[in-house]
Amino acid sequence: MGKSNHIIKSIVYTALSIAMVTILTVVIRIPSVRGGYVNFGDIMIFVTAVMLGKRTGFLAGSFGSALADLLSGYPEYAIATFIIKGIEGLLCGTIAGRRENAPVSRLSVAAAFSALWMVAGYFLFEYTIGGYLFANKGFGITMAVADLPGNLVQGAVCAVVAVPFILAIKKTGIKLN
Repeated sequence: MGKSNHIIKSIVYTALSIAMVTILTVVIRIPSVRGGYVNFGDIMIFVTAVMLGKRTGFLAGSFGSALADLLSGYPEYAIATFIIKGIEGLLCGTIAGRRENAPVSRLSVAAAFSALWMVAGYFLFEYTIGGYLFANKGFGITMAVADLPGNLVQGAVCAVVAVPFILAIKKTGIKLN
């Protein structure tokens, strides 16, 4: 395959991954106690990061999740989400690597650590920056603590679901790079 075909393929996979993160975030939502929602977009971030690499994981996580915030009526989260979810994809791809035969333990650690980063990132945003910029919307320590359970459940469920999904894709022998 020529270099231009490889570039086109990379752009297409990245765009599709961004779209899938957005779709899994916006379409499949479980309302949380505080008024937000738990979603499954992280599954696609983890899958993308492992199957297509940390760069594409970053792009899918950042653009796909921030777009979902904008489409869902949570614009105050969009910039923080761009950073938090982008780093989530970058971390997952970095820890897991793009190894064809990465062990389940490595994939599990990558997904779990990335999910914990997401939980910590939103806690810090809601407590510090969000509390300063959006205090009139209830941001601050109370919101940060109230959102912890939902974010922990989302991260845990997505990490647990993503690993067997990644293994199933790898088992098919499909080469994405």
